[in-house]
Amino acid sequence: MIFGHQQASAQPDFLLAILPPGFDQPFWLLLAVLLLIAAGAIVGLLGARRHRRRAGQLTARIGELEQTERSAAAELAGAKERLRAETAQREQAEAKLQRERSLMDIFMGSVPDAVYFKDEQSRFIRCSDSMACLFGKNSVAELIGKTDFDFFSEEHARPAFEDEQKIIRTGQSILGLQEKEVFLDGRFGWSLTSKMPLRDETGKIVGTFGISKNMTDLKYSEEELRQREMLFRLIFEHAPVGVSWKRADLGDEHHFNATFRKILDLSASTVPDYALLTELTHPEDLPRHREVQRQIESGQTDNYTLEKRFVLKNSRLVWGRLSVAVVRDEAGRIIQEITILEDITARKRTEQELAETYKTLVDASRVAGMAEVATGVLHNVGNVLNSINVSTNVLADSLHHSRVGSVAKLSVLLHEHAGDLGGFLTADARGQRILPYLDTLADHLTGEQQRLLSELESLRRNVDHIKDIVSMQQNYAKVIGVVESLSPADLFEDALRMNAAALSRHDIEVVREFKPTPAVRVERHKVLQILINVIRNAKYAVDEGGQANRRLDLRIEPVGGMVRFCIRDNGIGIPPENITRIFSHGFTTRKDGHGFGLHSSALAAREMGGTLKAQSDGPGRGATFILELPFAPKDTAPAVASSAPALRT
Repeated sequence: MIFGHQQASAQPDFLLAILPPGFDQPFWLLLAVLLLIAAGAIVGLLGARRHRRRAGQLTARIGELEQTERSAAAELAGAKERLRAETAQREQAEAKLQRERSLMDIFMGSVPDAVYFKDEQSRFIRCSDSMACLFGKNSVAELIGKTDFDFFSEEHARPAFEDEQKIIRTGQSILGLQEKEVFLDGRFGWSLTSKMPLRDETGKIVGTFGISKNMTDLKYSEEELRQREMLFRLIFEHAPVGVSWKRADLGDEHHFNATFRKILDLSASTVPDYALLTELTHPEDLPRHREVQRQIESGQTDNYTLEKRFVLKNSRLVWGRLSVAVVRDEAGRIIQEITILEDITARKRTEQELAETYKTLVDASRVAGMAEVATGVLHNVGNVLNSINVSTNVLADSLHHSRVGSVAKLSVLLHEHAGDLGGFLTADARGQRILPYLDTLADHLTGEQQRLLSELESLRRNVDHIKDIVSMQQNYAKVIGVVESLSPADLFEDALRMNAAALSRHDIEVVREFKPTPAVRVERHKVLQILINVIRNAKYAVDEGGQANRRLDLRIEPVGGMVRFCIRDNGIGIPPENITRIFSHGFTTRKDGHGFGLHSSALAAREMGGTLKAQSDGPGRGATFILELPFAPKDTAPAVASSAPALRT
């Protein structure tokens, strides 16, 4: 073979060296080469197998490493996630801790009571701002590290220290301890203190903490409260008016004071029952009483005032002024009720007597209608009535401004704070003024009672005086209801004569202008009553006007089917707002006036079919009063104009 040949021809020396002798021929050389090639192939195959096995091992190792890497990555991701969660939890815990610290700071800075924390040696480690104020320090930093011995006397500091050490030893708290605190500067007070053990996170006691409430004002007010309650009961029992009160939470029984029982003639054994007020009420007054009580019960009103009669033992009649007020809860139920009862029997009798006297005077005035009655009864009685009017005004003003109603308000106010009466009387500004107010009220009511009794006695004497005057003047009375045909001029002249003395005394000029007019058919005394009253008022107006030329102008003229009487003065005039009021009953602008004259005159004119009016251009410009009366029937002879000249009277 060429290959073998070539190999043989080019056989290397190493083949010759390894071949046994006799194998150096080409065949053998070729065989050796083939064997070598086969051996190389076998070696190559064995090496490739090893390489494949090694590669498989490497591939498996790489897979293991990749799996390990993936596991490590997963564990790393989980660790990162856990770290983030732990970080978030820590941040939340820190934020919560910060909020709790802020709340604690707010609490310690705002709590009004003294709050403190102490270590095992009873040294302050934290205090509220109120604690610093109690010790007179500007900040709590001045308290840290100090003990009670630095602020209190040995009398208070030593027992407090021993109590705290006992708490540390035993772990037992001290709650609601009343302590007397004596400061180093001599001040002292009372406090209500609770002390408890302070523990760390393991439960070990590392100190104490407590809260102390200042009870000094309450201690000081206990005796004062007792005295005020006694004073209130004293006023309730001895008030000059009847007082009754009821609280729903104490039952349905009413409490009557002594005056209440005395007014209604109730014995001490009588069970207080509000139904008594209904049972004793006069039958004629029952409808009104039941109506206002119905309004209270239905919630239409919370108070009322009613004057009514009570029928007592032996049919004795008593007038009472009943003032009732209630307090309701949120649901509208009545929880408190107070009643003030005033005995107004004397006032009612006086009013009745005055009404009878008034009627007697009106009747006497209408019967008499002459100068004697006008200048006698009316003048004399008028003087007495002035005194009666003053007394009546004093009584009315005293009752109107009486502080009796304050007792009801005070009772309601105290019941409103019954749950914490001590705190209200000592801590509330209104409560602190109650005791001085009660002292003043007691003195005022006592003085008021004496003044009212004095005025009532004066009123009674004046009424008796009026009765005497009326009795003496009854001989001048004439039959009323007599209608006559009268000359208007003559009526004017009669009225002037009855006022002549007063007009002359005040230097007032009277100017007459009487035109021919028909007669008027009237009751003489009624017309004179009107003219005398108007002329007298004009005299006062001119006198108060202060004019140098004091003058009255009297005019008579026919107008339509009426005779017009005009009385014009140059006095003080009438304000526009009073033009329509001057004829109202009781209205007057004079200090000593009674507001009856013009009112009764207007009524008398209306009764005769006429009118009475007033005109004025305002203050300082005089006034004109116009009386118009109807003509007499045509068959009556006309009256002639007066020929009396204008003259100064």
